[in-house]
Amino acid sequence: MTSSVLSVSQEGLQRDKRTRLYNFSLKELTLGVALGTGTLTTLRFGFIGISEALFAFFILLNTPLLLNKEIYSFKGWNALGLFYIFFTIFFILPVTSFAVFFITGLQGSSPVYVFGYWLGALTFLAIYILLQNNLISINRVVFLAAVVFLSVNLIAFFTVHSPSNIRFLGFAENPNQILYQGTSIALLLGIFLKGFKRTLLIAGCIYFLLVSKSDAALLFFAVSVLSYLFLRVFNIPKFSTSLKIFIS
Repeated sequence: MTSSVLSVSQEGLQRDKRTRLYNFSLKELTLGVALGTGTLTTLRFGFIGISEALFAFFILLNTPLLLNKEIYSFKGWNALGLFYIFFTIFFILPVTSFAVFFITGLQGSSPVYVFGYWLGALTFLAIYILLQNNLISINRVVFLAAVVFLSVNLIAFFTVHSPSNIRFLGFAENPNQILYQGTSIALLLGIFLKGFKRTLLIAGCIYFLLVSKSDAALLFFAVSVLSYLFLRVFNIPKFSTSLKIFIS
């Protein structure tokens, strides 16, 4: 890694030490809101919604970073791993998707979903690079995502939700979407945050999981208990950020 990349990393580290939980950079703000608005599926235009648009904007913000060859390692197993990942996602995935769609005509395998996988892969790569160079704080991102998720569902609870509805949908097309989003955010809160804020936010997530009455809610609570025991036994606060990302 060249001195220019190292200087960017050091600047990011010093900035992160000076800032608090509520001081968001544009990248942190975009990523946090994108994660928190994942359940707004009824507000989509076609297959593009608020969350997808924000993730695309996040990738756009990090395009210079993603195109910087100096941050990648092209030696040994790293080179093989990068080749496998990019070859699978950007070649095998679209080829097989188009082949299945045009040969079988299955609508569930529409090629349009390929762009979603590309977006997810590039987002994960950008997050990993940003964290490795201390350019964003994952704590702030997770905190913002939880606040946005709870705020959106709270607004829906008092505006579009009807007491006659057995299951809470919010702005989602399916209550299971609230479950998936809520469990993911609750897991990230358990890993990256601590103190009363974490407890309060996790409690809010659990509330909306309960009122959604998702069939997978019981499975979530079972996995949550096992995850909590795992985190306690292995003392996850001592883990590196990269390992926490892998676990989450």
